[in-house]
Amino acid sequence: MTEVHWPPGWGPEQCDSFVSCERLVAAAPEALFDHLTAVGEWPKWQRGTAEVQIDGELSVGSGFVVATALNTLDGIVGELDRPERFGWIAVSDGLSFYQSWLLLPDAGGTRVVFEEAARGPSATLRAAERLDQTKEWLASLDIVRYRDYHDE
Repeated sequence: MTEVHWPPGWGPEQCDSFVSCERLVAAAPEALFDHLTAVGEWPKWQRGTAEVQIDGELSVGSGFVVATALNTLDGIVGELDRPERFGWIAVSDGLSFYQSWLLLPDAGGTRVVFEEAARGPSATLRAAERLDQTKEWLASLDIVRYRDYHDE
């Protein structure tokens, strides 16, 4: 299985909390990658995301701002390898994390592997809530359909 490319100093063993989920989604990796990297659209499908501001196109090292009810996060793209990987680091008061999305072709579509290593007081206080939220995010990927992407 393909592994997350953790930035130096990150990874499950170096952080305060870790979330890992995976799910098979009946969609092509390319369609899911396009969906995940359209960061301005996150408020439409990621519970808890109120607004995303980005100037220009995503590239490794580019930044964006994510506003939630609890935090404003400064995000920096760490990995952008179409159609297989999207990773970004987020920094705010009391919480920093590296979030990775791996998109692995599978007979039924794409195996989506989500992993997040987090640091700070908020990371440990709300780990269970973040796991539930992550499961919702993965379930919401069903809006990207394999047939819609390939039957054009």
